[in-house]
Amino acid sequence: MVHLHGHPDDGIAAQFPDNVEIVEPDYTLYPMVDMPCGSMGGNGSLRSALAKSKFFTSPYGEGKHFLRNRIIMVRLRGHGVVVLAENPEAAVEHIKNYTGLARPPKVTI
Repeated sequence: MVHLHGHPDDGIAAQFPDNVEIVEPDYTLYPMVDMPCGSMGGNGSLRSALAKSKFFTSPYGEGKHFLRNRIIMVRLRGHGVVVLAENPEAAVEHIKNYTGLARPPKVTI
């Protein structure tokens, strides 16, 4: 898992649908505000997003890691992104090769 302060380009998941999935928290449970990573709200936001991820929730081939050659990018509004991959090296490699990161949009309360 890698944590970055930037947001992925939405087109990246469309270009590589078998390799990249971008998910967001369930905003009915967690409001669209800046949820710092180390907070309970950030933790819950991350978990609610993973519950919506098809890569995270669907079965994968027996004996294979469910994130082999795939990444999940959880976009936390106003804050950044958490990237899940098979290992940290794979996360960094995918970020370098597939991802155009931009500054997170400002969120005001």
